[in-house]
Amino acid sequence: MNRLIKLFFYKTNWQISSSTKSFGNILNDEFFEINLSSQFKNSADPFPFNNDKQDLLIYEKVNWLTSKGRIKINDRKNNTEKLIIKRRFHLSFPTVFSNEVDSFLICESAENNSTFIWKIEKNFQEFSEYSKIDEKLIDPIVLYKNGNYFLIACKRVKDQEYKMFISTSKNLIEWNVVNEQNIDVLNGNERNAGNIVIYKDNLYRLSQINTPLYGSGIRINRILNITTNAYSEEFVKEIKIKNNKKNVNGFHTLNFYDFGCFYDYRIESFDIFSLFYKIVAIFRKKINNL
Repeated sequence: MNRLIKLFFYKTNWQISSSTKSFGNILNDEFFEINLSSQFKNSADPFPFNNDKQDLLIYEKVNWLTSKGRIKINDRKNNTEKLIIKRRFHLSFPTVFSNEVDSFLICESAENNSTFIWKIEKNFQEFSEYSKIDEKLIDPIVLYKNGNYFLIACKRVKDQEYKMFISTSKNLIEWNVVNEQNIDVLNGNERNAGNIVIYKDNLYRLSQINTPLYGSGIRINRILNITTNAYSEEFVKEIKIKNNKKNVNGFHTLNFYDFGCFYDYRIESFDIFSLFYKIVAIFRKKINNL
């Protein structure tokens, strides 16, 4: 009965907030407290980027009616915001990676059965399509290490079941897929929950907990080995959220920067038009896949 009530009368929304906690704090604390914020409503997958001149937040802005995502950027120093990437299909989970010279953005575009990489130019003022990967990848990230690009993502098997996908490249155009037999990841930890974290000379990958519900939490995994033909990691801990609101019941993206972290969290609220919104979102996806 509760599931039917939620289906017909409750709408799920994602919002973004921040904390001064570092990765070290979260690695050693038992709980992660959710700070509610109304600044970024209908938004998810925050990725902060800062240097001497810029303090930016790149994120997915969700259309409240169709649940279609676009990529926006918020200039936190100048208090300005703009849309940077919009397509006819859903976009989400943006992250930025760099080599010695250039910076790039990658995000999920699985609805289009492909994955795009954009080159960032003119101090985040322009984003030009740099390469296209003909793979339907979920929540992709790229790690640049020792002259190699490591594309780490997953593919959907069914509903909330996934298989790990890793590929390597020298130029972001030609890719070599790592054999699944050479990938050692705990079942249920395949889907990324943020960018790779470097902490005390170790690499950590955050992964989503999607049972019993999508976005039920985040796990921390330490990368043991990452080469052009193999990948392995070990589970470290589960991040447990703490809050006083019953309708705040999950988070699925966590990214760090110099002054702390940004994360998203799920809110379930009563909405008499909830079922209508869900039907519209389903039809939008069906039309996009025609």
